[in-house]
Amino acid sequence: MATVYLESPGLVLRRRGGALEMCRGDSILKVIPMADVDSVVVSSWAKITTPLMMEFLERGISVHYLKPGGRYMGSVTPARSRGWEVKMAQYETLRDEARRLNLARSIVLGKLLGQRLLLQRSVYRGKDIDGTLLKASTDLKGLSRMASMAEDMDYLRGLEGHGAAIYFASWPLLLRPPWSLDGRNRRPPRDPVNAMLSFGYTLLVGVIHNAVIGAGLDPLVGYLHPPFRNRSSLVLDLMEEFRPAVIDRAVISLCNRGDMEPHWFELSPDGVTMTPSARRRLISSVEDRLNTEVTDRGSGITTTFRRHADFQARRWASALKDDEDYRPLVFG
Repeated sequence: MATVYLESPGLVLRRRGGALEMCRGDSILKVIPMADVDSVVVSSWAKITTPLMMEFLERGISVHYLKPGGRYMGSVTPARSRGWEVKMAQYETLRDEARRLNLARSIVLGKLLGQRLLLQRSVYRGKDIDGTLLKASTDLKGLSRMASMAEDMDYLRGLEGHGAAIYFASWPLLLRPPWSLDGRNRRPPRDPVNAMLSFGYTLLVGVIHNAVIGAGLDPLVGYLHPPFRNRSSLVLDLMEEFRPAVIDRAVISLCNRGDMEPHWFELSPDGVTMTPSARRRLISSVEDRLNTEVTDRGSGITTTFRRHADFQARRWASALKDDEDYRPLVFG
């Protein structure tokens, strides 16, 4: 299954028989079999015809809308009647502070593990000239031990933030010139690498959102990220363990292989923005990562990261319904 991206102004997506036609004016740019599509991401002033939108909803295909700069705005998802049991378990867990904290610990542990694996991979490849990456990896391991015993949600979130600072401080050693990263920043991103990370994480939101809806979960009810207005807090929770392996790896690979050009970024009042060429290249790299097969050490299942997202959402649903621990994806 594939995600269709509409990332250029003036595009129109319409149905023709059993296929989708991506058009601009009278020209048909691309034809995609409807059966191959599981979601659509609109990141520009593009148009989806109303009959096609109705067809998407009938087929269970979600449409996710981003601003041209990459900020997630919302999703159109099919109405589903199933999943009331797991939704009730979500709401009941909101009232159980100990249970909520235990699930949040699992999320942070999954994120810290993913960050540590990425740094260790660079150590094994000989990029750790002065031991900085090994020390950062060791520090993240120590934070994982502390997170596993955290007895307060604010303290746990503090450990997560400290881990992110250690992790991103190591990025200058992971990137080849002219690319670099002086800490994580966003809203607006102030450099090209941060712009790529922000846009990539927004793409990941759509993938995890599909998985959450498919598992019958309420995307608004998270625990590490508490419910807030219309924020998809559970999506933000479950995407944490996928950030390093999917988006971060995609960005690092693009920079180090020479597949991204510095002049594809523009400085504006909204910070650094990506041109259509940069967005297309990043989308392609993220799709490659999502379609990469890895083996989950816990279950022994070998499949793509995209399918692992579905499995993890179902694992989260099972943990809630059966009052069990949640196990993050472990691979490598």
